[in-house]
Amino acid sequence: MDGNYSQTKVLPVITYREILSEDAAMLLRWRNTPRVAAGFSGTLPPDVDRQKRWIESSRLAEDSYHWITVSDNHDFGYVRFHHWNKEERSCRLGFYVGEEAFALCYVTVLDDLLSFLFYRLGLDYVVSYVLTDNRHSNRFNVAYGFTRRPDMDDVATQSAGKATFAYTLSREDWIRLRHIMECEADFPVTFWSASPY
Repeated sequence: MDGNYSQTKVLPVITYREILSEDAAMLLRWRNTPRVAAGFSGTLPPDVDRQKRWIESSRLAEDSYHWITVSDNHDFGYVRFHHWNKEERSCRLGFYVGEEAFALCYVTVLDDLLSFLFYRLGLDYVVSYVLTDNRHSNRFNVAYGFTRRPDMDDVATQSAGKATFAYTLSREDWIRLRHIMECEADFPVTFWSASPY
């Protein structure tokens, strides 16, 4: 070959692991970087012990759980679901890429999380809240297939001075758009006391 050919970039395999107390400092570092903090209502106090207590208490939550995203044995991000409503078969979701070098993994992580939520937990729809001034995430949600829901905007967050837009995505719309028919990613729940399986 003469070298004048295009090369397809192959995304790395992504796995998910449960969060340990030893991850507290890493999570704080990621969460408080300007890039990640801009998607939230600010930074967190730099208190590693407090973060460890939060990690331990999260294992007792009945309506939420979270994981570290990993590629080639390298931790690079955080993913979670919360406000799991078993009657409405819905939840909120959230995630961020802590290591900027792995930014291209964004879509794969969301695909994996949604396959877990729709197929393993049997949800009918998910809700995503995004700060109104987070242009990148707002554009991403629309491009991915979420529907903007002004009637669900987070009033509590607005009163705190950080207005949010609400988006929803149903299982039916997700399957139609993404053509993912089963959950292949493993989301371990060994430490989650409320695990349904």
